[in-house]
Amino acid sequence: NGEFVFDDRNLPMFLRKAATLPLRKWINVRPLLMSTYYFNFHSAGLDTFGYHAVNVIMHAANAVLLFFAVKRILEWASIEKARAMPVAIFSAAVFLLHPVQTEAVSYIASRSETLSILFFLAAFNVFLYRSRVSITFRTSLGVLLLYGCAMTSKEHTAMLPAVLLLTDYYFNPPFSLSGIRRNWRLYIPIAAAGVAGLFFFRSYINSGSNLGFGMKDLSWSQYLFTEFRAFFVYMRLLVLPYGQTVDYNFPVSHNLLERGAVFYGIALLGLIAAAFYFRKRYPIASFGFFVTLVLFAPTSSFVPIRDPLAERRLYLPFIGIALMVAEVAVRVSWRNRQAVYAALAAVCLIFAVLTFQRNQVWVGMESLWRDAVSKNPENARALMGLGDAYSLRGDCVDAIPYFERAIKIEAADYRQTANLASAYDCANQLPAALETYRKAIALRPTADAWTRIGLIQMKTNQYDQAIQSLDTASRIDSTYLPPFNYRGILYLHLQRFDAAASQFQQVLAVDPVNELALRGIDRARKHNPQF
Repeated sequence: NGEFVFDDRNLPMFLRKAATLPLRKWINVRPLLMSTYYFNFHSAGLDTFGYHAVNVIMHAANAVLLFFAVKRILEWASIEKARAMPVAIFSAAVFLLHPVQTEAVSYIASRSETLSILFFLAAFNVFLYRSRVSITFRTSLGVLLLYGCAMTSKEHTAMLPAVLLLTDYYFNPPFSLSGIRRNWRLYIPIAAAGVAGLFFFRSYINSGSNLGFGMKDLSWSQYLFTEFRAFFVYMRLLVLPYGQTVDYNFPVSHNLLERGAVFYGIALLGLIAAAFYFRKRYPIASFGFFVTLVLFAPTSSFVPIRDPLAERRLYLPFIGIALMVAEVAVRVSWRNRQAVYAALAAVCLIFAVLTFQRNQVWVGMESLWRDAVSKNPENARALMGLGDAYSLRGDCVDAIPYFERAIKIEAADYRQTANLASAYDCANQLPAALETYRKAIALRPTADAWTRIGLIQMKTNQYDQAIQSLDTASRIDSTYLPPFNYRGILYLHLQRFDAAASQFQQVLAVDPVNELALRGIDRARKHNPQF
C-alpha cells in the first residue's frame, strides 16, 4: 500500500474525470502499458495495493521466464543437467531478489519495465525453444508479435533483435554466422519492423526536454562520457548493493578528462576486448556481457537523458547479468554439492533481506527523499523533494528549511523558488511569500505565480493590487481559469455581484462542473436574480 510517488501522479488515473474516460483516452504511445493501469483503476480506484501487486506478479513471472532462458543457454553451452538446473534457478533468484530491482518493481510508474521485459523474455524464450534449428515462419510470427507487445510497453526493448543475433552467433552453431543466415525468416521482417520503429520514435528522441538530442544543456558526447563512469557504478551496485538512493545526483563529464571519464572508457574497452578474446573459454559470461551492453544501449550510451544514473535502468540489462552470474556459479567447484547449495541460498537470503529493507524506503515521498538526503546532504534536488513531501502533507513550516538549504546550494530555478514561496504562504508568512513569488516571476513570469500573488494581496486587503495581479495572470494565459474564479470571489466581497457573476460564467463556459464557479454564481444570483 505504498503511496503514489513521482511520475505516478502523472498517470491517467489522476486525470480529471478519469472514471468516465474510455480506454482510448488512456492510451498513448504505450497502449498495452496504459491498458493495465486502466484495468487497475477500474477494479480498485486509487488503492495502491492492486497496482503494486500487479508489478510484483509481473516481476515474478519475469524471473520464471529468465529461468527458462538461462536453462536453455546452459544446455546449448553443454553444461550437464545436474548443474544447469540449480544454476538457472540461482540466476533467476538473483534477478528476483536483488535489492537494485526495488525501484523498477516498487515504483508504480516503472511498470513499463516489468511489463515490457515480460514480453521481451517471452519472445526470447519462443526463439530459444523453437522446434527446429532454422526458425519457421510460424515461430518468427510469434517472436514478432511478442516483440511488438514489448515495444508498445516500453521502447528500450527495441534491442531484442541484437540479442537474437548474438544468440545465433554464440550458439547456433557456436561462433558462426551460419545460424544468422539460416534464420533469415525472422531477421528480414524484424529488421523492417526495427526501421519502422526508429522512424516512429525519431521525433520522440529529438524534441524532449528531459530526453533526446533536443536537450540544450546535455550533448550526446557529454552523456556518453558520463555513462562510461555510470556503467561501473551499476556494476558495483550489483556486487555490493550499498548506498542505494532514489537520486544519485550523478555529475556530468563535459569532456573525456573531466572526472576521469577517459579512464573509465578505456577500462570499458578493455572489458569488451577481454569478453571477445575469452568468448570460447567462457562463452556464457562473454555472451552475457555483450547482452548486458546491448541492453544498456537505449538508456546508457549516447542518447541523452536528464538523469544519467537510475537503478530502474538495470532491470532490462539484468538479463545479461544473470547469464554472467550463471557462468560464475557453473565454474565453482561442485564436489560438495550441499555446500554449494548452502552458499547459493545464503546469497539469495542476503539479497532478500536487503530488498525488504530497501522496499521500506519506497513507502512514500517523505521516506524516499529523507533517505536520499541522508546519503547526500548537499543534494539540492533531494532537499527540494523532502520539502515538497512535507508541503504535500501540510507541514509547511517543516518544509521551509529544506527549500532554503536547497536554494543556497544550487542557484534556484522558477519551480524551486515558487515552491519556497508556496511554503511561506502556507505557513502564513505572507511578506516572505510575496517577495519570493516576485523572485519567481523574475525568473519566469507565469499565470500561476501572478495568481498566487493576487491571492496574497487579497488576504492582506490590497484589493486593487490583487485585481491587477489577476489581470496580469489572465494576459499571460487567457485559458487559465483560477484568476477568473478569484476575481469573482473578490468582486463578491466588494459586493460587485454582476462583475462576480460574469467572472464565474466565463469559467463555466469552459468547465461547466467547476464547483468553485458554481457556488460563486449561486451567491451572485441571490443578490441579482435577473443575471
